[in-house]
Order: sequence, then C-alpha cells, then structure tokens
Amino acid sequence: MLRYRWIYVVLFAVQSLAAFRSAGAERPELPASWQQQWNAKIGLWTRQGAGHTAPVATAEQVHPGTNAAAQLVAAAVVERLDEVDAGAVLKALRQMQVTDGGSRHGCLKWYWEEPRPVDTNAAFFTGLNLIVLRLGFPDQLERLDADARGVLEAILTDLSVWFDQTLTHPSRYYPNKYMGDLVCRWLLLETLGQQAERQRVAAEMLASARYWREENWGWGEHMSNIYASVLLDQLSVLLMLAQDLPAAVRREYTALRDDLLAIEDAYGSGPRAPMIRDYNFTGSPAYDNYRDRVRRVQTAEDLSSGNLAMRPVLAELGWSSCFQLRCRLPHACVPRQGQDSLVTRSARRTDKPCRNARPTASERT
Repeated sequence: MLRYRWIYVVLFAVQSLAAFRSAGAERPELPASWQQQWNAKIGLWTRQGAGHTAPVATAEQVHPGTNAAAQLVAAAVVERLDEVDAGAVLKALRQMQVTDGGSRHGCLKWYWEEPRPVDTNAAFFTGLNLIVLRLGFPDQLERLDADARGVLEAILTDLSVWFDQTLTHPSRYYPNKYMGDLVCRWLLLETLGQQAERQRVAAEMLASARYWREENWGWGEHMSNIYASVLLDQLSVLLMLAQDLPAAVRREYTALRDDLLAIEDAYGSGPRAPMIRDYNFTGSPAYDNYRDRVRRVQTAEDLSSGNLAMRPVLAELGWSSCFQLRCRLPHACVPRQGQDSLVTRSARRTDKPCRNARPTASERT
C-alpha cells in the first residue's frame, strides 16, 4: 500500500525545485554585501579575517569555496542565479580541485589561498551544494553557457573519485564528515549514472548506519548543536532528492534522521552538552530546533547560508510535511541504546510520504 500512496502523491508532486518558484514580486533581492564582497579577478566572494586552517591562520582575508558554492544554491532558490557570475565561481572551484590523479584526486581546497587541501571536509561541503544545484535547478543551469555547465560536470565527476577513496577507508566514528561523503557519493552515483557502483555504495551505507545506531554515532557529534545540524542537512537532502535509494537504505537513514529530530525535540532551545562547540560554560547558548530553521526564504538576510544552503531547499521540497508533530515528552523522545525513539517508531508506523519529494525509481513505474 505504501508504494501506491507514494504514486498518488507523486501525481501531484514536481520533478524539481523549478516548479516551486515564487512570484517575481516575492523574490528577495540578493544581499548588497554580495556585490561588495565579489572578487572578479578570482571569481569568489571575499571574507574578511583569517581562515580556520594553518596556511590561512594569519590571513587578513580569505576566499572560501564552500561558502561560494552555498551562495550559488541560495541565489538559485530565489531564482537569481543569473544575477551572479556562476560561471566564474565554478571555474574558480575547479581550480581549487585536485586533478593530478594522486591520492587526493577530486578533493577541493577550502580556501583559494591554500596551497593544497588541508581540511578535506571541503569536499562534501562544496560537493553537496553543487549536487543540489545540479539536481534541483536544471532550468537555471540551462541558462548558463555550455562551458560553465561542462565545468560543473567535471567537478562532480572528479568528486566521485575522491568519495570513492574515502569509502575505502571508512571514518564512521567521524559522522558529520563520513555521512557527508556517503550522501555525496550516492547522489553523484545517481547524477552521473554510475550504476555499476550502486551495490558497493549501498552496502557501505548500511554498514555505516548500523555502526551509528550501535555505537552512539562514534564521536558523539549527534550531541553537538553544529554537527547535529550538518547531519540533519545531509540526511534530509539524501532522503528528499535520491530517486533510486534501496528500500533498506532509505529505511535505515530515515530512522537516523528521525532519532536526531527526537533529540532536537527533547532539548528544545537549551544546550545539549558543553564540551562540543558550546564553549560558554557559564551561559546557555541560543539554539533553535532544526524544524524551525527549515523555512523558505523571505528576506535577503535568509540568504546568509554559511557552508551549506540546504534548509531553504528542503523547505521548497516540502520537508516539513514528512513528519509527525514534534515530541513533547523529552525523556520519551531520546532513544536508549538499541531502542527506537517515539518519533522513529511513529514514523515507521505511518510511513508518511513527503509531499514534494522527488519520486523514486519504483514510484515512477
């Protein structure tokens, strides 16, 4: 019955984010700061201050590729991709990518100023933005010139090589990094038509899901405000955009997402733990439930996207329609080791379809 419910929903769903356009009068202008920070010589936006890696620790300004990729997605969400020089950004990102056939082939630098990739998490941050741009906004990409579209395809193709390498040495204990690698690898598999890799990647995704559920997410990043949000971004994009995800993988990753949402509900706006990215031991860091941060763009301020621009995209895809109401019983929400949370059990009972998610392969038949 679930399959037929999905087919019914898909009859009224859209194939991409293109159908979620706001009327022109409702589209906010791009922030004025984007034009002020634009460096046409490099093809990236300038950020004042040092970067977080050693080569740029004392720099007066940097040009982060992760933010630039996120800004392309943010511009596309409000149908203003043609108002930025997307071709120049893509060419700059391509120059920041390792293409020497070595052990880091396909990886990207975080900053233009770095001599080589230092923080290799730049690959999944930049990559996930570009994958969403490719899958979610084909109409706007078609308006770019052929060279720009070719550069995007080249970046994604070489990224698949990098993520293949990361999967041969799983770092499951480091979930926000390895989840990003897995999500990007699967979505690239679908995007680039690399079906020969399907079974291998799916098997690793299942093995990793088992590890995260049995080992409390490895390093415990599910208890970090920042890293839990990154994990929810990654899981949500995978579940909303993947068309050919095997049923077992979808089931396991839906459960992981729902457990993270249960923790969001349990802690509300309070801190979870003081030791992971919450260094103010005498205060209470402000924090909004992830559910409340998945919202459509209303003003230019909403386009300040950081390293990922996923939540406005998720809002356009109808993310909020996928879930039951948030859990109001904190102790019941948080799963114990080896147990499902109330939210997860509820989601498994109802199998509620997402209103506007892209149809899966079985649902299209």
